[in-house]
Amino acid sequence: MDDNFSLASEVCKNCGLCCSGALFGNAPLQEGEETLATELGIKPVVDEDGSGAFNLPCPHLDGTACSIYPDRLHVCGDYHCLLSSSVLEGETSYEDAVNYVESAKEQAEWLIENAAYKNLKQGEGLTLSDYQAFFKAEYDEGQFNLRYYQNYFLYKLQVQVQEEPVSKEDLAYAKKTLEYIKLINGNFRETSMLEDYTQLIIDIENQDFNAEN
Repeated sequence: MDDNFSLASEVCKNCGLCCSGALFGNAPLQEGEETLATELGIKPVVDEDGSGAFNLPCPHLDGTACSIYPDRLHVCGDYHCLLSSSVLEGETSYEDAVNYVESAKEQAEWLIENAAYKNLKQGEGLTLSDYQAFFKAEYDEGQFNLRYYQNYFLYKLQVQVQEEPVSKEDLAYAKKTLEYIKLINGNFRETSMLEDYTQLIIDIENQDFNAEN
């Protein structure tokens, strides 16, 4: 078990996905932990259920590691994703875990680099601030939360598919997102977005089929 613990810790130190906004929109604070978070330079926010939280990516994420590890918040020390738990239990080898992490990081990087809002220009109906309002309102300039963006993009296309055709570019991005979510759901955390994106793509493809006929 000690060897597995060391391997699981090594996987975590070379991952960072749970801190970067690639898996979660925010992370919960324990009751009364807001003061400590503020002292650490982490801005507390109120989650949808009224509890304390802080938005991701964490400002103390340095590459894939925590730059304030000895002083990290409780959730950061307590959380284990499905993958690290599987390595800890000896169910997944270190080599396989590293491959899952690298694949997830590569896919996340592609999704961030190709996010539609990055190429949006004024005068095209929606402004950059319209897009940002759904997933970036609490963020400093230059930060990006993939999880929030996936929620927004899902909502955008769910509305659009009921009213007008979805572009081939948006459909391709949705399919790439689904590939990523399948990887995340199977190895890092369960997410309802797997079902939501699967249904979205079915709806878009049905729209295209009906248009052709």
